[in-house]
Amino acid sequence: MTGRGIAVREDLCTGCRACQVACVARHEGLFGVYTARLRVVKDEPLGLDRPQVCRLCGRAPCVASFPNGALSRHDTTSAVILKVEICNSCSDCMKALPLRDD
Repeated sequence: MTGRGIAVREDLCTGCRACQVACVARHEGLFGVYTARLRVVKDEPLGLDRPQVCRLCGRAPCVASFPNGALSRHDTTSAVILKVEICNSCSDCMKALPLRDD
């Protein structure tokens, strides 16, 4: 980890999801993974676990995938905000994420 972010190393990911638990503990002061700012997605056909971290991309396809307003942008910081009370855990936002190109 450098600065204020998580250095994601997909080649080292074991799928334990400890990064998600640590994220929620740090930001929410809670135990769990539901509101984590990163996700570990299982690629079943390949048997791989792939960490995905919000990159706050300019066009934010995850935000655009929700017409009901479950995801929005913070007016000042442009951070992507999840309104947990509206989210129905459909995973459409995760499916809308662009593939990493690094």
